[in-house]
Amino acid sequence: VFMFINLMETHFPYHIGDTFELSTEEIVDNLREIWALFHYVNQTRLMSKKEYIAEDMLQTLRNRQQMAWSRLAPKIDRFIEEMHQDRDNLVLFCSDHGDNFGDQGWQYHFSNVTDGGNRTPIDILEPGESRGQTIDDTVSLRDLYGTILNKSGADLLDDEDHLLDLVEEPERSETVLESYWYNRDGKTLDQYRFNQFAFLVDDTKYVRRNDSWLSSEIANGTPETTFHPLGSGVDPIEEIDMPSDKRDYVRDRFETYDAFSENVLQLSDL
Repeated sequence: VFMFINLMETHFPYHIGDTFELSTEEIVDNLREIWALFHYVNQTRLMSKKEYIAEDMLQTLRNRQQMAWSRLAPKIDRFIEEMHQDRDNLVLFCSDHGDNFGDQGWQYHFSNVTDGGNRTPIDILEPGESRGQTIDDTVSLRDLYGTILNKSGADLLDDEDHLLDLVEEPERSETVLESYWYNRDGKTLDQYRFNQFAFLVDDTKYVRRNDSWLSSEIANGTPETTFHPLGSGVDPIEEIDMPSDKRDYVRDRFETYDAFSENVLQLSDL
């Protein structure tokens, strides 16, 4: 049996009770919180250059998000214990993004290749194992497919299909990120209309955005904060020093992304 549970409870920071309640106490703050929540949920900032959410209200929304995580964590602990303890089950727990909704001050859920949004937690509990292990290699959740197959006893396909087990061969996993802008009822501002492709080499992330290559240092385990242009005509896929098999993989992923991205952009203009 394969069972997949998609948990949306912590995406919306007001899913932390049986009824809808606000965080603030004063009537004026209540109105400000509702105003901020409306614009947050509806991604209003994508259609207007005005900032609708004040900094203190943005922090209020973040606090609600953290409350949702705190409320859910012990429930997940109990559920995983029930699924895993004394049972011959493989349990994987992972996230679709980290503590971040995007590049623009935690407000934008899309077009995200930053570390804050993509440094995601993952726990793999194998049958009969009582504790997890730490993987220090930078890995991609794309390889969960091969991991599940291998743990299930299925034979992995040829190496050319790039299927691997994250637990047994984390060093083979290549981190490639793709993101696509959100068409908000055809009114998304031009400044947000970009797709992105990114890959990692050592402690540097290389990002393709708006037909230009950028780079950012992410050394010492800290999220990157600034992306620097590489200059006209620079192609890090071809020019950065990396193993040939990695270069071939990144090039193949970029060509696939580029073709798909072009198609998405054409459809968005219809």
